[in-house]
Amino acid sequence: CEVDGRFPHHHPDPSVPENLIDLRAAVRAHGADLGLAFDGDADRLGVVTSAGEIIWPDHVLMPLAEDVLIHHPGAAIVYDIKSSLHLTRLIERLGGQAILWKTGHSLIKAKMRETGALLGGELAGHFVHADDWFGFDDAFYAAARLLRLLVQQPVSSAEFFAAYPTGLNTPDLRLDMAEGEPFAFMARLAAQADFGPDRRRSGCGCRCSW
Repeated sequence: CEVDGRFPHHHPDPSVPENLIDLRAAVRAHGADLGLAFDGDADRLGVVTSAGEIIWPDHVLMPLAEDVLIHHPGAAIVYDIKSSLHLTRLIERLGGQAILWKTGHSLIKAKMRETGALLGGELAGHFVHADDWFGFDDAFYAAARLLRLLVQQPVSSAEFFAAYPTGLNTPDLRLDMAEGEPFAFMARLAAQADFGPDRRRSGCGCRCSW
């Protein structure tokens, strides 16, 4: 292919479902075992299974976390506030320290350094390995770690990921707002909405868990 930094086809953001349409079609057309998508500087990873299904990063983080915890029992794992509660439960069930933190790969990496965490990730597709790697978001390395896990299993990638808990998921929904308006909106939402006792977490927007 010919490299074109203007991205004439579409922006290479693997967290946007529309950007994975061609990859999903190619996986199906070629009977591929897996599809991998990288952004322009290869620090974000998108994953498509053999069935052409998008696997969101918090779901991808589950087998990566399990692998780290097998080799480093009790390790801390940092992930962002947009991640599924299934991820929290899986890390805790496997004996790890689940650290829910603010969105943003720089914030995730800073928290990892602060806590000595060996793995981090966020829903945008950044994965940070600090066990056998250098503690920065490297999508090629994350893909290699995932491939190593997949080749050890006698099942398809679709069956592999189906073994981990999942739920309903939506990609990022972004609303156009003026400068400063998002903070006022979140303050009003937090003040007026009734989410029930002990269900709300703030510090980076507003997260409610059931």
